[in-house]
Amino acid sequence: MPQIAPMNWTGFFIMLSCLLLMLVITNWWNQKVMYNTNENSTPGPPSQIWKW
Repeated sequence: MPQIAPMNWTGFFIMLSCLLLMLVITNWWNQKVMYNTNENSTPGPPSQIWKW
């Protein structure tokens, strides 16, 4: 991970948006994999919070 010496607002917002995008993509992927593997089990509260 490259180190940003001058922490300006542009770099901060880019890093924040990248982090949020990674969170959403990994969560969507985990939900897709979970629904594909076990369809009979009821999803827990975390998957219901992130229901699209």
